[in-house]
Amino acid sequence: MAATRKNFTKECLLKLKPGEVISDAGYGGYGAGTLLARAAKNGDVTITLKVCVDGKQLKREIAKGMVGYFASGGSLSKLRQRAYEIAEEAKLRTHRPGHARQNAPTTIGDLGDAYLAYRAENDPYADAGKQAKVALNRATAFWGNLPVTELNKSEGSAFLDHVIDDARKASGKRDKRGDVGGRVAGRHPGHEAAKSARSFVKMVLTHAATEYGLDVRTDIFDGKKLKNNPPKEGAMSTEECDRFHQALRDFVEGRGGKQGTKHKRTGRHRAVAVETASMIELCYLAAGRMKEWKQARWGEIDLEAETPTWTIYEDDRKQRTKHVQVLTPDAVNILKAVKERRTARWGRPPRKQDYVFPSIRAKTPDEAHRVSYDAAFNTILDMSGVNEGRSYDDKITPHRAVRASRITELRDVEGWTAREVADYVGATEQVIESVYYKSQVKLERQAAKVSALKSRRAVV
Repeated sequence: MAATRKNFTKECLLKLKPGEVISDAGYGGYGAGTLLARAAKNGDVTITLKVCVDGKQLKREIAKGMVGYFASGGSLSKLRQRAYEIAEEAKLRTHRPGHARQNAPTTIGDLGDAYLAYRAENDPYADAGKQAKVALNRATAFWGNLPVTELNKSEGSAFLDHVIDDARKASGKRDKRGDVGGRVAGRHPGHEAAKSARSFVKMVLTHAATEYGLDVRTDIFDGKKLKNNPPKEGAMSTEECDRFHQALRDFVEGRGGKQGTKHKRTGRHRAVAVETASMIELCYLAAGRMKEWKQARWGEIDLEAETPTWTIYEDDRKQRTKHVQVLTPDAVNILKAVKERRTARWGRPPRKQDYVFPSIRAKTPDEAHRVSYDAAFNTILDMSGVNEGRSYDDKITPHRAVRASRITELRDVEGWTAREVADYVGATEQVIESVYYKSQVKLERQAAKVSALKSRRAVV
């Protein structure tokens, strides 16, 4: 039976009727393959992973009985993560060489260096990042010369505990120096650093198995639960938005803020800063996600139409649905300026396949898109001072600075309804209400409505 047109959500899975099937291609961006949910005659829903590995179709059962699964603490994210792990294990077994390569490195330090070198050679536009190097240093210090073939779940659990403790100590040193940043904030200090280290070490172990044929375990972290910080609800006020946009201008010029430079930016440094500021400003105006603008191509943007639009296709959106957004006049002006800069840089007008924001290291404008902006964004937030005096739960992150703050502005300043905001950003009205309207705002709206009610009851 063909898959029905239903979203792969908890609500739909629980209401699936016998014989119905719904699919989740790419399972929320977690990996390759498709999740299929099929309801049996007795109503039980079975989740199956279908993925192609080396030309062969692989089918694995992920979960069965959705009522019991969700009642026992299961979630869609856990379901998709499990599917990803099964697919990766299948690839690992398929690609593992028949025997270990001679003179292959065996320690986590040597293998980590080899993996970073492999990444640099085969994926030059992927930034290994500071956190990967920090994770490698921590793993090397903890395991030393212990062969990776001897690592087990006990070793993996002890390593994550070590990372949490080490991250807390490092955070204390930063606080004494007055430095900004770190991955240990929130209600569960050190757990974000542990997640980063876990991800990197698993990639190194997988590389050790596929590239060198080492008999390693990639499940050494299974069973060790790391805590998640609750999602933040903060959004910038109108005055804070003004300070943020002033910080954007100061960032381009290279002045102001704790991390601002002493001299004005010139040459290539200023050009890169201008591109970063343009991308952030466009993201704010569209109330979008930075990933969407990083991957945008000129063929998706129509500046010449009577109503200029930007088409975001399924593969670039978190919702996996196509969305056409009308561009604001400010966004049109920014894009025209970007287009002029691209023409000057490449000696020709941009083509449809060219990225709007190509990598600064790209040899052609369609080779690779911009990779990283986090460091610059955090610098701009620091320069604006919008997080001074805020608690962790109200801290403004890059996502809250653009998407949540713009949605709040459209609602409170421009007077848009939740439905109008949802149509603009390509979300549902329910998501706008539940995710981007703070609980305090909801209470204030209720209080205003309740106070205006007329009494229908006689006073006794």
